[in-house]
Amino acid sequence: MKKYLSKKAYKFSFSSIISFIIDYLLYSLNLLIIKNITISNILARIISSIINFNINKRYVFKSDKKIKYELLSYYILAFIIITLNTIILNLLSLIINPYISKIITELILFIFSYFIQKKYIFK
Repeated sequence: MKKYLSKKAYKFSFSSIISFIIDYLLYSLNLLIIKNITISNILARIISSIINFNINKRYVFKSDKKIKYELLSYYILAFIIITLNTIILNLLSLIINPYISKIITELILFIFSYFIQKKYIFK
């Protein structure tokens, strides 16, 4: 059982890295163009969350449940995370570079997201 859990955690980490790269690139590009941390973050998170949901459903948790329940649950979690993410990101950006703030913020919320998805969304 432990091996299975660690394999799932590894897959989740890989999925999160892919999503983070997409999210970070879009955030950085938006920040350069828009010059607004909140809007840049929200736009990037929306796109990366679509990709992340699909990877997690199909490859990480291999869920065969109906998409409606999982999608609704995932986006409730995504809303909570994007809210926390934006708050933490804006606070950190007051004292450090907004690009570094993004990385720190994502690391803080990674474990929370894994636990909730594993326990409640993709059971």
